[in-house]
Amino acid sequence: MAGAWLEIFKTGTHTSGNGVTKTYTAADLEHIVKTYNEQKEHEAPLVIGHPKTDSPAYGWAKELKIAGEKILAYVDQVADDIVNAV
Repeated sequence: MAGAWLEIFKTGTHTSGNGVTKTYTAADLEHIVKTYNEQKEHEAPLVIGHPKTDSPAYGWAKELKIAGEKILAYVDQVADDIVNAV
């Protein structure tokens, strides 16, 4: 599949897989997006959930942006089975 923008995160209170609860603000999202986009060494894998090994990867996050109170990721090389599932 060609690239597409997908929602990956939003403001609010979230609990991590480790049981840590944190509230994320619009400023936090701005920091996340800026930090991710400035680095070029890593593309985050598109996974279902948060597997410990980050696999299997169904695509790759090329870039992040903010839309309202959400973070969107531009994903590329998305596996057809994921596109069909969505």
